[in-house]
Amino acid sequence: MLTYLQRNSLGHSSDPRVKIIWVVVLMGIMFSTRTIEMAELSLIIALFACVFSSVSFSEVFPKPRFLAFILAMPFLFGYFFVSPQYGIINSAILLSALTMPVLFILTTERKAIVAALRFFKLPPSTAFSLALSLHFLPVFEKKFDLVRVAQSSRGYSGKNPIPLAVPLMHSVLRKTKSLSTSLDARAFDPDRIPMPYDLKMKTMDWFALLVLGGLVLARIYYF
Repeated sequence: MLTYLQRNSLGHSSDPRVKIIWVVVLMGIMFSTRTIEMAELSLIIALFACVFSSVSFSEVFPKPRFLAFILAMPFLFGYFFVSPQYGIINSAILLSALTMPVLFILTTERKAIVAALRFFKLPPSTAFSLALSLHFLPVFEKKFDLVRVAQSSRGYSGKNPIPLAVPLMHSVLRKTKSLSTSLDARAFDPDRIPMPYDLKMKTMDWFALLVLGGLVLARIYYF
């Protein structure tokens, strides 16, 4: 489930600004290089990120069947239209690209995300909307499971997505309208949100940026 996990790890204690930079830059490096070496490196980085965050692979991807379906599409495309090796590279890079942002969500508090986004000069309303979206992801995930079970009890076979999409969208829109009404009734203004989270760079954060700089140089001169 995509919600913050309270742990005592290097990943949790890292500065959220550094984690955002890592996710953005690393995904740019991975998707701009389609080599077997980059695929191996991206998987190693994703593995180390899970270890440093004390988060298991099953917590990152609690639904392995859905993950396998997502990874199968780029693999089959590369396998049949380019080469088997290209299909493996596509799936490996996609797996790593999915792991990094999910780990960011699992290891970063919502107030820390808002503070980091505000640091990067994102408009307060946009930062608040993104943080609120992350907050409600587990709610919508539970709602999807409830809708799926309810429709299955009515004989839903799983081939047509409409019976799942319609009630789920209705629930999302109703929840959004209720939240909007509640915020308007309280005269909510995102520009006046207090920022209680104190952003401080630590030694390990500077080291992480140094390692990332090394990866960028390796991408430029090697891959």
